[in-house]
Amino acid sequence: MLFPVGKFIYWFTIGMVATIAWQERKNLGAVVRTYRLLTLADLWRGALLALLTAGIASLAVWLAPDFLLWGWPSLFGERAGNILLSPATHVPTPSSMSVGPLPPGVATLLILMVTAILMFLALLFFIMPGIVKAEERMFRARAVAPWRMLLNSLLFGTSHLIIGIPVVIGLVLSFPGYVFSLTYRKAHLAARAAGKTEPEAIESGLLASGALHMAYNSTILGSIVVALVTVAVLALSGFLP
Repeated sequence: MLFPVGKFIYWFTIGMVATIAWQERKNLGAVVRTYRLLTLADLWRGALLALLTAGIASLAVWLAPDFLLWGWPSLFGERAGNILLSPATHVPTPSSMSVGPLPPGVATLLILMVTAILMFLALLFFIMPGIVKAEERMFRARAVAPWRMLLNSLLFGTSHLIIGIPVVIGLVLSFPGYVFSLTYRKAHLAARAAGKTEPEAIESGLLASGALHMAYNSTILGSIVVALVTVAVLALSGFLP
């Protein structure tokens, strides 16, 4: 590593997320309403899409040539990955934490670390509706022609390269992007068939694709929460080898 850019990315990400959350603090009611509007159908479809995408991504990374595993963190000797999730997925742990029952001091440290990570993930959940809304309006609005849907889906996937993911994952993310586009198109055309104006149809489409997108992202963040809490409980119980 040329210089400790990993630590900079870690703390910069925390600061960036905290800043966005502070700016959005007055929108708490709207955030809560957005989550409450998610239906069971949205949630299971989003979870299925997230699991399918994760499987495709794993296979793609395994098969991809080296140049497709490149991401901009590679410029600094870092492994390409989602910097937005780095504070929740790349946390140093004391070596004594994995050896038998945890000493009281180590257990306290583990609890503090897990609490801090959960607070960070809560901030991500809080700012996610605003990010999803912006992405949907940028990549889905008025895209009903097949060629436009394909192009916007590719742009959607590769736009995520900005958060440090490797090129191959950016390409894989075009897949859920296209599913979001299909969801938008279906709702948009249904609204037009029902006699709604074009602006109303656009909003109907964005509402549908946004709900699926929210459920998809929630599955990803929720799986990190479950994994983190499970490992922490096992460690505190002395079940980790």
